Amino acid sequence: MKTFWIVLITLIVTAGIIGGGGWWYMQAKAEKEKKSLQTQIDDLTKQVNGLKAGESSATSTSSSTVSSAKDSQTNLDSAEAVVKNFLDAKKTRSLENAKSYMTTAFYNSTNQEEFAGTSSPSMGRYTITKTEYLQAADLYKVTAKVYQNLQNQEVGYAENTYMVENQSGKFLVNEVKEGEWTDTE
Repeated sequence: MKTFWIVLITLIVTAGIIGGGGWWYMQAKAEKEKKSLQTQIDDLTKQVNGLKAGESSATSTSSSTVSSAKDSQTNLDSAEAVVKNFLDAKKTRSLENAKSYMTTAFYNSTNQEEFAGTSSPSMGRYTITKTEYLQAADLYKVTAKVYQNLQNQEVGYAENTYMVENQSGKFLVNEVKEGEWTDTE
């Protein structure tokens, strides 16, 4: 009977040690995975916030560093990308959404009502038609056809010009010149 109690106590202690060790191991492993996933979430959140704010990211060309040739394809692509981001933000009719793609002076000279425009027609799609570097002005000129919709029907477009400034490697819209209105049929 004494042996029975010794064996029983030994089994209980061994089970407790193995169970406790197993629990500790799984808990440590879960915490390690949790930290790894949280780090990934934090990194993705920073990337999303960077894109929203127009900051540079590893895959973004809208804020590329200055190339040695100001008219390089990289800089032209960066100027075009910031205009696309600006136009995408303009579709939302929120000046705040477009702020990170605008120079401070341009942002301060624009108000919400002017930026949003009238409720009808509304901005539909756009097509970038030309991007060039203007050496005399040290600006990039991006031309885009901006189509307007009325009751979900395309009614016309204007060929607008977007002047883009390179501020220490960050490309920002500096001015918008509205073009002539053309009706679509």
